[in-house]
Amino acid sequence: MRYRMQGAWVVAIALIIMALAATAAYATATSGRQNLGQHPSNGFLLCGEAVIRDVADNVAYSMTVFPLNSCWNSGANSQSGWLGARADGFREGAYCSTTGYAYNSGQTWLFGVGSVLCSNPVGLQAFHTKSYHRAWDVTTSQYVYMGTATSPNQSY
Repeated sequence: MRYRMQGAWVVAIALIIMALAATAAYATATSGRQNLGQHPSNGFLLCGEAVIRDVADNVAYSMTVFPLNSCWNSGANSQSGWLGARADGFREGAYCSTTGYAYNSGQTWLFGVGSVLCSNPVGLQAFHTKSYHRAWDVTTSQYVYMGTATSPNQSY
């Protein structure tokens, strides 16, 4: 009887460990903050980042920082509509879909857009995100393309 009870505990603990492992956080891969140059309207440094997270969630971030020497400096607010970002999703190197461009609706230093853009069939697949970034130019009254960032592949 004693061995049967110990066996039941071992099974119970194994089931708990398996359940916890199944709910573990998924890996994330990021391009890191990429220097895209000086924002045409406010002079702050514009940085972009491409991220693949969770299970193939494609995300693009645009941000403005100051001073101009590093994308890791403090955030510097941009006016509403001055930051634009778009995320494109890729599975196994093939284009899946895009979020299209979106723009910040309020004053902020960090703006992001994202969505699950690729299907994820059974088996291990390699995913990545390519982000595109625009900034509003008050002189020409139009959006200016500022550059892109690409995340490394992440398999799910």
